[in-house]
Amino acid sequence: VAMGLCAAVKYSGLVLAPVITLLLIIFFIFYDVKQKEFTKRWKNYLTAIICAIISAGVFYLPNYLKTGNPFYPVKIPFLFSNGVEFERSTVEFTAIKDLFVNNSAWSMSVCSALFFLLLPLATLFAAWKNRCKDTKLAQLLTALTVILVLSEIIMLLIYPAATQARQVIPYLMALSTLLAPALYYLLPQLAENGKKSVFIASAILFFCFFTASSHYHIKYSMLALGVSAAAYILAFFNRPKARFAVNTILAAAAAFMLFFCWYIRWAATDMLLNERTAPAIARGINTMRSTYKQSRKPLKTAACGTWFNYYMMLDMPGSQVHCVPVNAENTLSAHKVSEVKKLREPVEYAVWFERLKKGGYTHLVIQLDSHQDYGANRDLELKWALEHPENFILFSNDKNNYFFIIKY
Repeated sequence: VAMGLCAAVKYSGLVLAPVITLLLIIFFIFYDVKQKEFTKRWKNYLTAIICAIISAGVFYLPNYLKTGNPFYPVKIPFLFSNGVEFERSTVEFTAIKDLFVNNSAWSMSVCSALFFLLLPLATLFAAWKNRCKDTKLAQLLTALTVILVLSEIIMLLIYPAATQARQVIPYLMALSTLLAPALYYLLPQLAENGKKSVFIASAILFFCFFTASSHYHIKYSMLALGVSAAAYILAFFNRPKARFAVNTILAAAAAFMLFFCWYIRWAATDMLLNERTAPAIARGINTMRSTYKQSRKPLKTAACGTWFNYYMMLDMPGSQVHCVPVNAENTLSAHKVSEVKKLREPVEYAVWFERLKKGGYTHLVIQLDSHQDYGANRDLELKWALEHPENFILFSNDKNNYFFIIKY
């Protein structure tokens, strides 16, 4: 069920989760056949496969009912031909390092990349070094490690580079499950030694902190480190009064950290908006928020090619963002027109404006330089808006971003 849900989260999960699930089932079947126990457990394997398919399938079923292709808009050769043609170049071997290890907040640092490269090797080494103690566990860890690495290689061979370094996240999360058994084998006395456990836990925590891609929340990170350090001190105190004092300090610090979590959620929005978007976008969204605060009425935005839609709804309950069709079919679905390019074949301006009016839209926001392929006539809505200043009042813009208030 869990692997099925992973396959339903994103297409990156759809590539990785079924491969991992299938290879694990093959491994266990092979193992049971070798031990002559397959006849006892074949129902378990069948149940596992059915659960994975159903838990993922319920999320892909609407896609299938609407388009005839559960993975729409991606075409699956020989199975589902309905879809959209677009470039799907995969990551070239020579470009892997530059894609995944760079200064971007979406990528890894050199230190974290080395950690995840060495973790499978450390697990294999630890498992085989101690295989005499627990042969079955050593075999399972070896199989799991090989399956995870092999699954990611398959993913890199077929998954598009356009998804950026984020496509590796499901793999890193799966690979992290190897850390506990690797430590168990490499440091067999760890669980019995409180002070050594504290040291290792502290080392892992500091490693995570110093290899993080983004440090915009550095104040919170330092506070978390302080609270964790207070907790670790408990391992060195045996007297009840000393432990009570440390616990009191820890509880107070934890309560303050929870408050800080709330504060950073409130403060980070404006900080990220102002620091990580163009000035025209920040100015436009802040103006929309001021409008919402004054009127206390939800905003309804007609957006064209914008990647920052979430900002136009965040902390404004009831506000919505939609794309209003410009074609005669009044649709945004490629499978409802004979050709994809027809989605951008325009009707008369009056027809499109009537759609805005009937929909009750309050704002029009246009972005011309977002990375997705938005089809032909990308600046169509902008031309209409600039030609009709009596209906569209421009309040923030640069050469690529335009914010309008709509008047009826």
